[in-house]
Amino acid sequence: MPHLFVTSPTRRAFDTPENRVLAFALFAIAEFGRRTGWHRGATSGPAREVHDRVAEATRWLQARQFIDVPYSRPTPTIVSRVRAGRARLRYQTALEVVAVYQRYIARLDRAAIKDAVERRALLASRNSVSARIALRL
Repeated sequence: MPHLFVTSPTRRAFDTPENRVLAFALFAIAEFGRRTGWHRGATSGPAREVHDRVAEATRWLQARQFIDVPYSRPTPTIVSRVRAGRARLRYQTALEVVAVYQRYIARLDRAAIKDAVERRALLASRNSVSARIALRL
């Protein structure tokens, strides 16, 4: 039949380097915010900030756009592609989250952690956590 057309609904491809960086940044915020234990119903202070950010990151990760985007750590090639791309300013915050993850968690840069404790007053939920961090440095 010459007048018959077969179509399917369009499906946008959201698995881009920029969205991979963003998905990992949101995942890291949600995951490590939960690990602090401060995300459980805090009313004020830093715990409230952690609670709000974990909730917001979790909400965004459940968005339709991130269903097919992996949460795995982006490769250096993907990160450099996003840094050099035309949307780099829009994704700058996500790139900074990936850099912080690389520095404090992936590589465990002891000098960076020591600097964060001394200069930025890194807070710990229990004194034993602070003591363990200080002993390892």
